[in-house]
Amino acid sequence: MPSSASAVGICVVYTHRFPYILVRMAKHLVDIDDDALSAARAQLGTETIKETVNQALRRAGQARSKTVTTSLDRLARADLGPRDDAWR
Repeated sequence: MPSSASAVGICVVYTHRFPYILVRMAKHLVDIDDDALSAARAQLGTETIKETVNQALRRAGQARSKTVTTSLDRLARADLGPRDDAWR
């Protein structure tokens, strides 16, 4: 299963006949700024509120993942010097 599938809560259940694809979703009652929604819809090319919000959330999550990965890579390359006394 692709990593992007697990990131959005997709689960494939295999039965003796057909696989079922389950998508984990929850309903939330939120107030959304109409101007921000219109701008996001235009930028993302989406048609529905649900599609716009889900796409924006996925993109935000991907951006966060890239930031974390970049930070971890930078830390892994860092010259930390001798660590003999680090835990004393």
